[in-house]
Amino acid sequence: MLEQKIKELTSKGWSIKISSNPLGWDVVIAVSPWDLRNDNYYASYGSSKSLLETIEVVEKLVLESLEKKN
Repeated sequence: MLEQKIKELTSKGWSIKISSNPLGWDVVIAVSPWDLRNDNYYASYGSSKSLLETIEVVEKLVLESLEKKN
């Protein structure tokens, strides 16, 4: 399921960066690669969430932000 979610996001052309921290996961999703350089990215930190749940939270934030831009 986790691999499928990552493939789904990257097939849209989105970039995803995952790292661990002492409390859980740091996940950054960018709509396009240059967004990471321009600070136009969305991050979520999950302490009690699984990696898949954290990715889904960040994906939802990205989609909500894209809707607000349009």
